[in-house]
Amino acid sequence: MTQKVFIFVSSALRGTRYLGLADDTIDVLILPQGRMIVEKEPSSIMPDPWETELKRLVVERIKSHDEWKESIVRIAGHLKPCFGDLAIPGQPADQRFPEKEKGLIDELGHEIDIQIWGFHRDTKWSEIWSVASEVIHVVDNPSEAKQAAFLEALEEAFAKAAKTFENRPARDEEERLRDLFSVTRHEIIGMFDPLRIRLETASEINTKEPDRAGTIRASVDESIDAKLPGARRVLAGCARDVAAGEPEQWFKKASEQLGMRPSLSEFRSWLDALNDNLSKLRKSVTSD
Repeated sequence: MTQKVFIFVSSALRGTRYLGLADDTIDVLILPQGRMIVEKEPSSIMPDPWETELKRLVVERIKSHDEWKESIVRIAGHLKPCFGDLAIPGQPADQRFPEKEKGLIDELGHEIDIQIWGFHRDTKWSEIWSVASEVIHVVDNPSEAKQAAFLEALEEAFAKAAKTFENRPARDEEERLRDLFSVTRHEIIGMFDPLRIRLETASEINTKEPDRAGTIRASVDESIDAKLPGARRVLAGCARDVAAGEPEQWFKKASEQLGMRPSLSEFRSWLDALNDNLSKLRKSVTSD
């Protein structure tokens, strides 16, 4: 018999409002036709918690049950804690990660039916959470039939989410990409713009306070090195949403800018060019 395995990563679902699970407990429902387990979220938010922590854990969970190669697996976690920089701000729908599904299948070494989702903790936005959050009403119910019906409802919720994800109107997708690239630009430029202002201050006071101006410049020089890795991670986080053609052209130019380490004398022109490339990346997704 093909078994359905639902793996949730949700500290909220584990908490007292819902399941009240002990620290060492992950099993919620185990039935002949399927099972549901709930894992803790990563303790700290990283650029990509899935790759750094969760994928290994999920592989262990999948392989822990008999005949896993014949199973249907649905994995879902809260967006930001579980997928970090890949979580798209403001997207009013559950977010699927097809590339991570491919990576997980490669890690398992066997192709099975897998979906990986990030969900909102809002029943108005999330098909998945609207059903998962009802688990408290069935987990302690002695009726196996009711528990089985809940697992079926979970499967239907993932199917509805998949249909919504696949059938998003092109215009909605365009707006999502504009929002994504706009947020990306603001986040990256926001890292460096204060440094530009500090350099301008150093230039203004250089004649009267050369020592203080030199201290500011040295501090900015150190900050550039500290901020570049984070900016590169932010830009890399939207790479999978960059289409071929003009969007790819401006994404590559922005990546090349972030691959450079500007000197203080080059910093302003470097930042202007980076801002220009990121702005053109956002505009490139507009069809009209």
